[in-house]
Amino acid sequence: MVFSNHMDSLQRKEQATEQKRLSRLKKEKEEKEAKETTEAKRIAEQKLAHSKKCDKALSFRTYELAKLTKTILDGVDLKDLTDVLPILESQAFQGKAVNEFLDDLSAQFRDAIVERVNASASEQDMQMDYSDAQISAKVDDLVATCIEMGRPILLTKLEIKDAGNFDGINKSKIGKTKKWDQSHSNH
Repeated sequence: MVFSNHMDSLQRKEQATEQKRLSRLKKEKEEKEAKETTEAKRIAEQKLAHSKKCDKALSFRTYELAKLTKTILDGVDLKDLTDVLPILESQAFQGKAVNEFLDDLSAQFRDAIVERVNASASEQDMQMDYSDAQISAKVDDLVATCIEMGRPILLTKLEIKDAGNFDGINKSKIGKTKKWDQSHSNH
């Protein structure tokens, strides 16, 4: 009986020790998870703050982008384009030539945008990572906007009349629907 009580006492001590060990491991695990959660929140907050700074650096007012576009177009030599446009017989070819000319300027638009963005980022003590997909896409959108804004500016500089309808193809303003075709095929 003494031996049995001694064994029970040892088992209780072992169980108590095991419970303490498990309790300690559980507490360590909870502390580690809490620390990881806190760190993840901190990182997420930093990323959000950085993202907001990037958005601010990448934001352009319409007039700023138009001014940038006009400045680049004012500095471009149009001689080759003005020499070629008169020999292109159709408005479609002329429109294509103008679009290609503007596409060729995309690197200049990009450089000017990046310069302006870097200056803004520098004021906020940050670096822009142009390899980041979101930042790169935003810069691409800004370049596309410059090209879009540049088209009427360029057409005006080239003194092309009816620049608003200069879309490279002769489109009818009235769509020929099936009903329109039927009503006019009898005449």
